[in-house]
Parts: sequence; structure tokens; C-alpha cells
Amino acid sequence: MIGKPEWFQRRKYGGWGIFPKTWQGWAYIAAMLVPFAVLQFFTFWSAKTRTIITVVWLLIFCIDTITIMVKMKKDEREREHEAIAERNAL
Repeated sequence: MIGKPEWFQRRKYGGWGIFPKTWQGWAYIAAMLVPFAVLQFFTFWSAKTRTIITVVWLLIFCIDTITIMVKMKKDEREREHEAIAERNAL
């Protein structure tokens, strides 16, 4: 959608997800989180309107993040590590 997989890398330690590796990745994160924070401080909109806009904004962010994670390429070490982990889980 908006972000590109080349801007991110897989997190190796400390959880599930992606981590920005270029300035475009950091700009993408800022462009998604700053409007969310600003939206929470607008008090001239009703609570219902802010809630709807927030849910839509977060849904777009989550779908885009999952799309980036799916499109990221894995190297042979990651595939082998996942295969061993799946075998051990059985």
C-alpha cells in the first residue's frame, strides 16, 4: 500500500514485527503515528467521530504493516531456523 519492504528489516530480538532500516522507514512510522497523536488532541470533534477516524487510521496502519511483513524476503538461514522450530514443536 504505502510502505515498502525495502525500508524495513525483520526484528531479530525482542518480539514480532519489523524495524526501520532506512530514513524512509522512520519517516513512514512518523507519518503514521504523528497524525494519530494529533487526532487525539482535537477536542472540537465529538468522541464518536474521533473514535471512528482513529479505528480507520489504525486499521490502515495494521493492514499496511502486515502487507510489508508478508512481502519481505527471507534468507536461507531464516527458512532453516523456522523449519527446525516447526519440527521441534511437533
